[in-house]
Amino acid sequence: CGLQDKLKDAWALVNDAYLTELILVHAPHMIAAAVVYIMGTTQGKDMDTWLPALKVDIDEVSELVVKARVSAHPGKFHVI
Repeated sequence: CGLQDKLKDAWALVNDAYLTELILVHAPHMIAAAVVYIMGTTQGKDMDTWLPALKVDIDEVSELVVKARVSAHPGKFHVI
């Protein structure tokens, strides 16, 4: 998906996931898909066309992205 230059940042996000409950609730490949999605969207890439090629549950990836953002910024986001 053209994010090779963001590999270091992606690994930082994966490592941050170990500080949350995400790794206990979601499969590693789902966390990886969420990290790729986050990295792509922050770079302005259209990840909605790329993500289906992974054959993952898009809803679970979306849920993970929201949880990751909430974990990264506690108190700033409220999930209903």
